[in-house]
Amino acid sequence: MKKVVLITATILVILYILWSFFFVAEHASDEVTISKARISKEVETKVKSQVTKSGTKPSEGTKQADPEDFKDSSGCINDPNFLSVFKRLDALGIGQANLVGRGHYQELNLSSLASYADAGEPDAMFLYGLELVWKGLFGMYQTKHYREHPVGSTSFKESLKNHKVDLSKVREGEKYLFKSAVQGKLLALGEIAAYFAISVKSLKKQEESEDQIKRYLVESHAYTLLMKDVFKNDYSLLESLTIDNKSLDTTLKIAFPDGVPQGVEADLINKAQNRFKELKEKWRSSREYFGYDVYPDLFTTDEEELYITCS
Repeated sequence: MKKVVLITATILVILYILWSFFFVAEHASDEVTISKARISKEVETKVKSQVTKSGTKPSEGTKQADPEDFKDSSGCINDPNFLSVFKRLDALGIGQANLVGRGHYQELNLSSLASYADAGEPDAMFLYGLELVWKGLFGMYQTKHYREHPVGSTSFKESLKNHKVDLSKVREGEKYLFKSAVQGKLLALGEIAAYFAISVKSLKKQEESEDQIKRYLVESHAYTLLMKDVFKNDYSLLESLTIDNKSLDTTLKIAFPDGVPQGVEADLINKAQNRFKELKEKWRSSREYFGYDVYPDLFTTDEEELYITCS
């Protein structure tokens, strides 16, 4: 039983960014590509190589990971350091309770959730930001008791089919998600990148202007760059949880199914780099305002190796 619980917990943290897509994939007529988290063998080798080259000693109270200890995963189950790393990763997102829709804030009515978000509570900002983005993109809230129509009903399907993307709602949700990331929910940056990528497909289907679609391509790529930058001190661990929320190439194919016009990709990348610089400065000033490290170093090299080895 203990082994099952631990494995389940590990899967939950890897899938936390994807959780809000599952409902759409199951019920929406609009197909949403869900890319899978993967543990890269190259990353594992890279981390182990870094440990060997640097001669890094395990942090105080941390057992250094040895691949021989984890052949049958019993070493992971019995190692309290693995659970510690998992819990800290979980805290960077929405948390397991919210993942399954049973979090404290999800039990509140929407106006109360908004009040907590406006008061600056990180979990509330994260969840309320997601609610706004969902409403903007899909015309419904993600939490069941906030929805106007029962899932699977005719009215639900019609509402989803006829919905036009409300970009103001998406942008409003982005602001709450960004603020929650500033105050510790770092993986909210991945949510923003993912939803901007999804908005490209929605905007394409409702025949929005090419300029509007390009704008959201730029935003998605810029936030991806920001997330990589923010996690640069724990980058190997971030790679082990890689969620390809729609790479730029994939999203370009959605935006331009007949082929990307010459010069468009280079122009978008250049604009995304400029937007990334703006976001990077906004991140720096916001983190410093609250007295946080601009580039947090959340996990030791040994902890990163331990998590990769056990996952």
